[in-house]
Amino acid sequence: MKLETFREVLAVLPKSEAEAMTVQQIAEKWEKTAGSKEAKLKQVYRSIQELCRNPDPGDDPDDPESDDIGSIVVKVHGVPPAPDRFYIDMEVVAQAFMSDAVALQVLLGRRAVNPAFAESSSTGLSGVERLAQRRLDAGRGDRRTRMLASRVRVVPDGFDRLPAQIDPDILREVVYGITHSKMLSLRYRSSKGEESTKKLGPLGLVMKDGSVYLVCCGTSGRPIRTLPLHRMISVSVTSGVFVPPARFDLDAWLQETGQMNHPQDTDNQAISLVLKVAPGSVWHFQERPLSPDQAITGPEQDGWFRVTATTRRWYTLTAFLASFGPYIKVVGPPQVLEGEDGMVAWARGMAAHYTRYKGKMQ
Repeated sequence: MKLETFREVLAVLPKSEAEAMTVQQIAEKWEKTAGSKEAKLKQVYRSIQELCRNPDPGDDPDDPESDDIGSIVVKVHGVPPAPDRFYIDMEVVAQAFMSDAVALQVLLGRRAVNPAFAESSSTGLSGVERLAQRRLDAGRGDRRTRMLASRVRVVPDGFDRLPAQIDPDILREVVYGITHSKMLSLRYRSSKGEESTKKLGPLGLVMKDGSVYLVCCGTSGRPIRTLPLHRMISVSVTSGVFVPPARFDLDAWLQETGQMNHPQDTDNQAISLVLKVAPGSVWHFQERPLSPDQAITGPEQDGWFRVTATTRRWYTLTAFLASFGPYIKVVGPPQVLEGEDGMVAWARGMAAHYTRYKGKMQ
């Protein structure tokens, strides 16, 4: 079948068995068929027969110029004398148009997606993954792509932990609210165990740190909040329509919030971070800079390096710097060192936990 004819058939045929159509019904909807009623029926029937047949042994499914699409329509046998009915098997269609490169990208991306989101029936991602895997397992395409699929993996950043447990029903309701622009009514438990009832409008979903976060706001559009789905006790879609704030862009908002790290300072001003880094740890900053303007100088007289970078005082900044332990020293600015969440308070608090080992560590 020619590609143009295939596109016309694809536009007419239903996509589910429950809506399967007879040849006569297809002919009535297929506007481009010409001639008498009998001629139109014959043209439709001939096209359906071709779509229902098995591909010839010599057909090349990877050749974009190939005239054969091959077995994309499933014939539904009715009970005689009822006529046969037809619909498009979308899974087979997807398989026909999925290249090895697309299959590779799907499989790599799947490992970067939160398991709860990937396995949810509301997203359909698990079906796409099966299609991609079957495509590469078939072994008809590029051997190098199949080799990459078996030897390239995406793993989470940071310390390995199990993902947070997310109720599939809650995820399904949230996805429905997003796709149908509906307000959500939810019961929520905070990190301190305090329960509350909220009515919020969904702006999007973000996968981060082993969970899925709902980006949302009230009817006024502010403030924009992020609530992890694993802390939601129940969620239900309301009848109220949600209109997102004008010009809200999820990607721009993520960039502004440092990928949901959020700045501690209300003025959101940039800071000039200055660190001294031990020789054995400076590679962390050489390989993954803190900012585009980061500069590393040294080694200085004591053998350590000086790292300077323009950043913001994100909520995660102190924890990140503290993770280097004794191998970095924060020189400035003062707001990173001082205060309840500053480096000095963290260092003293950590040291206080280990006072009983003081003599042994000297």
